[in-house]
Amino acid sequence: MDQLSNGRVIAGFGAGWSPLEFMTFAPGGIYDFPRERLAKTTEALRLMIKLWSQENVTFRGKYFWVMDVAAMLPRPVQKPHPPVWYGGTRPNTLENTAKYYDGWYCPTHGALAKEVGALGGYEAKVKKIKEHAKKHNRDMSKFTFAVADGVQLSRDNIEKYVAAGCNYFIRGFRGKLEEQLDQMRDFAKDIIPSFQ
Repeated sequence: MDQLSNGRVIAGFGAGWSPLEFMTFAPGGIYDFPRERLAKTTEALRLMIKLWSQENVTFRGKYFWVMDVAAMLPRPVQKPHPPVWYGGTRPNTLENTAKYYDGWYCPTHGALAKEVGALGGYEAKVKKIKEHAKKHNRDMSKFTFAVADGVQLSRDNIEKYVAAGCNYFIRGFRGKLEEQLDQMRDFAKDIIPSFQ
């Protein structure tokens, strides 16, 4: 995908909040406890980064291993690899995000809406990730804090999230195709010009 898009891919990861999401990734279809799902996801990320950026990869982890595997081809356009973002809100996932990832995607819809959908919840998570990053000596100057479309995207609300640390908004459109097109037109007309 990075080749097809000429280097525009952002690779998103998560440990799976529902059994169906994680069981397709887990050997044997086992839905592990959150801590083990996070460990498996982190190890898979480390392996993927090696495959994206090296040849003849050898990797011995707790969950995955490969011996002298040829490189994954074609290689990504972005060097050393596409940015990798994590979506999760548990305390250990926030530290993991600060330690290994290039960005954090904050879901603000569904079951997580009460926890992080409100501005205060989002701001607290951003602060916590920054604290963990400092502890792990991570340079956060290129780290991305994103928020999903559960947030009401008015100019005023966007400015509040920017002040809370957000620098990337993901806007989804719902409904029938014509309704989605109307939403896109309204967004392009009412919101985008305010931030150019």
